[in-house]
Amino acid sequence: MENEIIPIDNAVMFNMVMSKKENCQGFIERALGIKVANLTILETEKVMEADIDIKGVRLDVYVEDEQGNTFDVEMQANSNYKDYLGRRSRYYQSMMDTTSFRKGKKYYQLSNSYVIFVCTFDPFDEDRKYYTFNNLCRENTALELNDGSTKIFLYPKGTVGTVSKKLEAFLHYVETKEATDEYTKGLDDDVKSFSKDPQRRQAIMTVQDDMDFLNFLHKRELDVKDAIIADKDKEIAEMKQENAEMKQENAEMKQENAEMKAKMAELEAIVKALAAKQ
Repeated sequence: MENEIIPIDNAVMFNMVMSKKENCQGFIERALGIKVANLTILETEKVMEADIDIKGVRLDVYVEDEQGNTFDVEMQANSNYKDYLGRRSRYYQSMMDTTSFRKGKKYYQLSNSYVIFVCTFDPFDEDRKYYTFNNLCRENTALELNDGSTKIFLYPKGTVGTVSKKLEAFLHYVETKEATDEYTKGLDDDVKSFSKDPQRRQAIMTVQDDMDFLNFLHKRELDVKDAIIADKDKEIAEMKQENAEMKQENAEMKQENAEMKAKMAELEAIVKALAAKQ
C-alpha cells in the first residue's frame, strides 16, 4: 500500500536511514558505547571484491572513521541464514581488512574493525539483547588475542542483559516502532519521509522483491536438503529396523538350534541306554 510506512527493520529502509551520517554515527556510538571520530567514508550496499576469483561481499552500510577504524552495519531480518551468521560475519570482516589494508602498510597499522548485526530474531537462542564476540584463548578466557576485530549481534526482543538507555531506546524503536528519544524520533522522521518518497519507495520495493526471491530460492534449497536428509534418515531407520529384525530372527534360530541339540542329546542318551540293556 502506498501510504504504508516501511519500518526500519526492513533491510533496505535501514540502509537508507543509515546512509545519513548523523544516523549512522549515532547508531555506532550507541552500539559500541564509544564516541566515534568524524566519519570520512559512508557507503550503503558497498560491494567488496579482493580478487576476481574471490566471492564479492555486499555490505549493508560500510563506514570508516578518521582514525581508519572500519564498521559494517547490517540489518538481518531473515532467520533462514541464522546458522551461517557467524561465518558470514567472519567473511565480512576479512574482506573489510583486505580492502582497508593497503600495500606497504605494517601489521600494527591494521585498523580495528567492527561488524554489527541488528537481528529481528534471536541469533544464538539465549534471549540476550547484546552478544559480543572477540577472539579469546580457550585455555584462559581472560587472555585476548587483541587482533582488533569485534563482532556484535543486537536482538531487540532480548530480555537477558542490560544496555545503555540510548541503545535501549534504539532497540525499543526497532521492535515497537515507537520513538522515545531525540535520536529515535529523528530516525522515525526519516523512515516516514523515505516511505512517502515515490522514488525511494519504488527502490525499496524493487530491492525487497529481489531479496524475497533470493530468500525463496534459498529456502527452497534448504527444503530440498531437508527432504533428502529426511529420506536418508528414513532409510537408515528402516535399515536399523531390518537389522534388528534379522538379529531377532538369528536369536530365535540359535534358540531353536539349541533346543534341537538338546533333544538330539536326549535321544542319543536314550539310544545308548537301550543298547546297554541289550
